[in-house]
Amino acid sequence: MLLTPTAPVMVFRFGNGELTASCDYATGSVIADVTELRKLTAMTTTALASALPVALSLDTLEGLA
Repeated sequence: MLLTPTAPVMVFRFGNGELTASCDYATGSVIADVTELRKLTAMTTTALASALPVALSLDTLEGLA
């Protein structure tokens, strides 16, 4: 059972170097609390580092059809 719906996490760096993160849910966007920012940034970095290169990702997805 999925109790909490998944949502995309977006991390932004402003021109002054400040970071913020937000999650989009069906009921609206939520800006992450400062105490959660380090964890969300680390998780996002890990996910991006684990991602396949774009061309390989497209080939893999097309192969699933």
